Amino acid sequence: MILGSIIFVLPMRGKITAAEATEDTFTSELTVLEATYENLKALSEDVAGSETTREILKTAVPSGYDQDALLLELSALASDAGFTLNAVTFSDTVSEEYGKTITMAMSLAGTYDDLVAFLQAVEGAERLMRVTSMSIQRTSGSAISFNLSIEAYYQ
Repeated sequence: MILGSIIFVLPMRGKITAAEATEDTFTSELTVLEATYENLKALSEDVAGSETTREILKTAVPSGYDQDALLLELSALASDAGFTLNAVTFSDTVSEEYGKTITMAMSLAGTYDDLVAFLQAVEGAERLMRVTSMSIQRTSGSAISFNLSIEAYYQ
């Protein structure tokens, strides 16, 4: 029996020690993989939720000029405020501070309340825009004419 244990058990002790070391390595790798899996699962949930945000941002800051949609949106905003959009001038610019913008110059006439309603509509528009300059002149009574310069952003 002693001879059997020397022949069989002693060589197996080295294999058992090696197997225990391998088991420890696999256990630590499993812990790392489980943590990675949890991080990827959380990222997947964030990406799924951000897809809606991405679509909203693509509407607010579209790829390219998208002048046709911009013109339709401005026309609808002006119409809702009680104006007719007769003339618009477009030009594109790129600045380090604001990125790529398309600048629109327009002339409108109406009342002060109409102007305020139009500016509020521009601020709440789907496409990201900002008024960069405004010139207002009284024409008669409560009527005013004004020139606006509005920047719309694109990618």
